[in-house]
Amino acid sequence: MKRQILVLACCFSMTLTACQAPSELLNKYSEIDLLKSSDVLSLVDPERTEGFASHLAVVSVADNAATTGGAGKTVGSGDATVQTIESESDTDETSGAPAADDETFLGSETGSGAEDGDENTQGAITANSAFLVRTNTDEALFYKNIYAPLAPASLTKLLTALMVLKYGNMDDEVTITQEMITVDNPAAQMCGFAVGDKVTVRELFNCMLVYSGNDTSMALGVYISGSEEAFAQLMNSEAKKLGAVDTNYVNACGLDADGHLTCTYDLYLMFNECLKYPEFCDAIDKKEYTTHYTNAAGEAVEKTFTTTNLYLTGDYTPPEGIHVFGGKTGTTDNAGTCLILYTTDSSSNSYISIVLGSPDKPELYQQMSKLLSIIQKN
Repeated sequence: MKRQILVLACCFSMTLTACQAPSELLNKYSEIDLLKSSDVLSLVDPERTEGFASHLAVVSVADNAATTGGAGKTVGSGDATVQTIESESDTDETSGAPAADDETFLGSETGSGAEDGDENTQGAITANSAFLVRTNTDEALFYKNIYAPLAPASLTKLLTALMVLKYGNMDDEVTITQEMITVDNPAAQMCGFAVGDKVTVRELFNCMLVYSGNDTSMALGVYISGSEEAFAQLMNSEAKKLGAVDTNYVNACGLDADGHLTCTYDLYLMFNECLKYPEFCDAIDKKEYTTHYTNAAGEAVEKTFTTTNLYLTGDYTPPEGIHVFGGKTGTTDNAGTCLILYTTDSSSNSYISIVLGSPDKPELYQQMSKLLSIIQKN
């Protein structure tokens, strides 16, 4: 007998001092013929997925559907009640976002959550989509529009990082080619590598996650698969294995492109998987990174890049009692401003939080602080 299953995300328990080793899912979506999440709901034999949800957070498609009109749902842990937070406005329009990917305008707009006082915890989550999960108890504490197809901006680089962790060697040396540094958007954030530079995978990996340089992710994609097109195919194939069935990427960096889409829930799956690797945890926790490489002339080069995560730089302050371990940022015209975080509270609970589609950076960090303030009430 067929029955509806819930779309699921991999969750885990971890501490600030250690990341768990990668582990296989009990039953993989890759064992099933998948097309879209809607097909999964109608086609999957429940017996084939037995055990799949043993360590996963769950939000039903039906429950999420109630949030697509602009509302979000906060689940209270104390009495198991669900409260609906009404949206103050429709935030589908993201015309206020910078034109370039990610942190081209880093530092031009800053503010402190501490100075804002209670304003950070008041009002609705008005971003296009948001998600908050307590990972050590597999609870979805807040969700809004988490299955809608959205542009991910540089949150794309989470899957690029996962491909490097699975298929790359951090000690390999990459010689930069023209393909690796050519982008259509002249304002796109770049680390500034040039043709002929010799850079290790480890250096590119850290620069990608700390500074979000688009040249780093493109270089890593070509290194893994020979071309960015082939790498995008690999990304999409691996996404399906994670259960990220609503993801279709056409590049390794996240610059806007036709058909380059994912959803908040899929990003949750990818981030959750990445956090199982110590190299990833180490990179997203850095406030800055100094890279060393050899240029085409054989000269040693040293560059220092500051993180794009404005919680780590101190430009914004999370709610009291919340420690921001690290995360990934993103900004494009289509995506607006986006942020995914791994955080902990004073009771050593761990969380993944995601905000997609805020109009600008001040609003993004205000929205994320509102989302994190839910932790204090649970």
